Amino acid sequence: MKFQAITLTIHTPAPVTGVRNPTDERFREVIDNAVPAKELGLDRL
Repeated sequence: MKFQAITLTIHTPAPVTGVRNPTDERFREVIDNAVPAKELGLDRL
């Protein structure tokens, strides 16, 4: 059986501030999610 985690890198403004996260910050969030997923033994991200 294979397991995967799904993460979305949306580029919509924050609902309260109206500010969009920069691209590098959004990619950092993906990496921050990928590291624990790999440590937990998930097959895909």
